[in-house]
Amino acid sequence: MTLDWLTYTRHVLTWLLSTLFLYTVFSAHYVNVQIAILVACFFIPFLFEQAKMKQKTKWTLNLLITLATVIGILFTQKFRITFTYSQITHLLIFGILLIFIDAVISHSNLMRRVAK
Repeated sequence: MTLDWLTYTRHVLTWLLSTLFLYTVFSAHYVNVQIAILVACFFIPFLFEQAKMKQKTKWTLNLLITLATVIGILFTQKFRITFTYSQITHLLIFGILLIFIDAVISHSNLMRRVAK
């Protein structure tokens, strides 16, 4: 059994959206983004999908996410990432749209499989 990538991306987008929402709720004037917590959103769905992945895929994805984490942490040490409320609102709306599009594509693929 292989990993359903549409379900995985929907989980990642949901975690990212909720993380950005929490950053927005708990910030005062600007939203300071911690890159390590955002990258953790990519790891969290793997905790629930471990049995569905091949070992080679698991190692490759873990390596890529670890590499992205190190680069992201080094980047945020040099440059500070902050968003205004209008920018974070745009990001949240864009995230909701991506989740909706992912759900529509996943549902249409499911209906095609059921029809066969």
